[in-house]
Amino acid sequence: MSNIIIIDDHPMLRNGIGQLFQAQGWSVVAEAGTAAEGEKLLYTKTWDLAVLDIHLPDRNGLEMLTDIRGMGISGPVLVHSMLPDSTVGPRVFKAGGNGLVNKGCSPDELVSAAKRVMAGGRYVSAEFADVLAGTLVSNAPAHPHESLSDREYQVMCHIANGKTPKQIAENIGCNVNTISTYRSRILQKLKLKTSMDIMRYALTNRLVLI
Repeated sequence: MSNIIIIDDHPMLRNGIGQLFQAQGWSVVAEAGTAAEGEKLLYTKTWDLAVLDIHLPDRNGLEMLTDIRGMGISGPVLVHSMLPDSTVGPRVFKAGGNGLVNKGCSPDELVSAAKRVMAGGRYVSAEFADVLAGTLVSNAPAHPHESLSDREYQVMCHIANGKTPKQIAENIGCNVNTISTYRSRILQKLKLKTSMDIMRYALTNRLVLI
């Protein structure tokens, strides 16, 4: 029997995924609604698959995923998100994810993705596979924001969510001057002029949830 951990801040969604997986004969051994709770479970429980939401109330799920990979936790993680696969896909796999599904996918696709990831493979949707193929052919990023470093991308998302430089600095553990430097790099790479432009860009490209 496969043991599953579900990390998502929506109880109804966790319940729905749990029922779907239990119908496959799998056991949901633990659930969490925050990154802090989820990270603790991943360290203390025995599991065969973790289903991880990106947008958690206390922390971005991909930041947490990067940290646990850095600490040597290698179990398969299937990331799910409301954002388009083509938008978050590159960051998911760079952070150490084994698969990516959209929250709007069918139950059959979610089960197929879980099976593939638990079998040691990777899972991407047809949409994201097309984006990857196009990127390989053109040998260039599909979107300007893909040229951002992980930290720059993180700061961009915080700016897009209306956070102040002080709030961002406290969240990621650096000083305000460093945030200003990241902001300048983001503006330069995205060819933008103001923080409001960053917010518009992120919303237009569906990099953050409204």
